[in-house]
Amino acid sequence: DLLDAYIKCLSELSSGNREFAVAKGQIEQSLALLRMPEIDWFLTHMAPSFSKTLDELSADE
Repeated sequence: DLLDAYIKCLSELSSGNREFAVAKGQIEQSLALLRMPEIDWFLTHMAPSFSKTLDELSADE
């Protein structure tokens, strides 16, 4: 649920909706407190793509 909320925040922020900035920070703190390597891996390798446009994603390939 926390990862889903975090992804929602990334998506909204990339769309210009700054109302999710505080929530993103709070969720990041909650995720860090879990101290789970699989969450750290996801945040490092997968989560950044959720803030990119389709054009940016296709350019990365």
